[in-house]
Amino acid sequence: MDLLYRMREQLEPLALTESMSRPDEAELHRLGQLQSRIENWPGVAEFLVLDREFHFLGYSRCDMEPLFATVTRLWNSTQHYGQAYMMLTGAGSHWIVNAEHDLLLDALHRADTTDAGAYLRSHVRRTRVELLRHPEILSSMGPEGKV
Repeated sequence: MDLLYRMREQLEPLALTESMSRPDEAELHRLGQLQSRIENWPGVAEFLVLDREFHFLGYSRCDMEPLFATVTRLWNSTQHYGQAYMMLTGAGSHWIVNAEHDLLLDALHRADTTDAGAYLRSHVRRTRVELLRHPEILSSMGPEGKV
């Protein structure tokens, strides 16, 4: 789990930078709409769908296929950890996700991919660190990493 998240910390900011080096107003608007829905805490299941759409929209114009494929594979390989963590913490930890998404959106609106990459790296890192602080989540996973 730790290695997968550390890989995400490095590769997702690169995919975001490659995708959003020239921000598209329609995409920025859609990201804002998604974040508005996320902020209202729709529950874990809907949050996970919206969060994935939010992040993958940010990577959608990455034309480096090996990078995008690897990011997708890593995301898919760690989703069950994120789901278990959100089920444990729920709305109680949601404020930090909102703050991180808002920082990311601000950087993208400013076309500052350096800040956007740093905020995203921190966002993924925080999830990894929080998961490591909750060994009960990791111990509840079966051999395939399923709850």
